[in-house]
Amino acid sequence: KGTHPQPRSPRRTAFRTGFRTGLRAGRRVIMWAALVAAIGIGVVWAGGRRTEYQWMERFWEGQLPQEQYLIVNGLLGGVVIEWRSWSTMIMSSPFKFEVNLFRWMWLPSLDATSSRDWILRVPYWIPMLFCLATFALLFRVERRAKRLAGHCGCGYSLAGLAAGAVCPECGKGKTLT
Repeated sequence: KGTHPQPRSPRRTAFRTGFRTGLRAGRRVIMWAALVAAIGIGVVWAGGRRTEYQWMERFWEGQLPQEQYLIVNGLLGGVVIEWRSWSTMIMSSPFKFEVNLFRWMWLPSLDATSSRDWILRVPYWIPMLFCLATFALLFRVERRAKRLAGHCGCGYSLAGLAAGAVCPECGKGKTLT
């Protein structure tokens, strides 16, 4: 056994290079999509009452009395998601979130009125924070990869070394780890 690593086959090297390139491109897509999503959430959040929306979908769970509704309402400061049965919608008022119509929503909450009905309130800052954290993490990974281009995994600069030479610091080849 020598101190030099065994040479890799060209097929294996091409596969690893292609796989890493694909991962890098996927990271970039996710990174920029997260930033665009955060900006979109911020625009909707800043729009306040002017950006109110409602979406309703009907689901069947067996017979007609088992009909369920998924209702999504965008309100001032957040989104209210309701899962309600047909009987609950007939017996009660259509909106259980009147309290949040004209106030900002800062804390998430979950109200389970029965075993089958629930209301989830999610303030806009939570998905916006998640999107921004995703962007920041992936941006940092991309910056580090660009900074280490031309360097060994240990951080030693490989500039000026011959092709196929090993790192004088750690003994690894000219590949990023």
